Amino acid sequence: MSNKLIKICPQCKIEFNKPYNESLRNWIVRHKYCSRDCYVESMKGKYPFKEKRNNVIPWNKGIKLPQYSGENNPRWSRIKKNCIYCGKEFMVKNYRKDIAKYCSHKCSTDNNLGLTSRNERERKSKRYKEWRLSIFKRDNYTCQECGIRNFKGNGKTIKLHADHIKPFAYYPKLRFVISNGITLCEDCHKQTNTYGVNAWRIYKDCLAVGSEA
Repeated sequence: MSNKLIKICPQCKIEFNKPYNESLRNWIVRHKYCSRDCYVESMKGKYPFKEKRNNVIPWNKGIKLPQYSGENNPRWSRIKKNCIYCGKEFMVKNYRKDIAKYCSHKCSTDNNLGLTSRNERERKSKRYKEWRLSIFKRDNYTCQECGIRNFKGNGKTIKLHADHIKPFAYYPKLRFVISNGITLCEDCHKQTNTYGVNAWRIYKDCLAVGSEA
């Protein structure tokens, strides 16, 4: 006696066996057709698409939208504006009239709306990096307070700072003067009067008085 489970396809009326990798529950409940082709063929006409409506005129039939090209397009037409930084007159597309404020990327960067202070820009400049390297070379990469420096067998890495004797923020004319710099290790730098908030406490009236800053 054969143990194979057999069904008859309702579309083509041909017998077919249960696939070996199909569950018994799925075979009993869902499996009705011998193939996908038979299933598709059986579905034809059962779920027709919406019938086309007769005698219905589309709302946009015969209506032509305005054809814009080049400068005639109100979105892409250009208007004149003045740069809020340099005052130069420039042309901007109409859809950007409320957004565009600068005539160039340079003006936007220079003005920067307070996002990047002038002090920070100068600290990241090439001139500052050259000044810092000059201080280290002059002092032979050695802390001028405690005399420590990096060497084999020391057991730790020494982080050196190029410290401004006259604070960087309050004396802009002395920022890149070699004689205004000194090499200090991180620990010695933190003990100076010009580190962090200590400089503000000492030099907070520097700008108000109108000194070198």
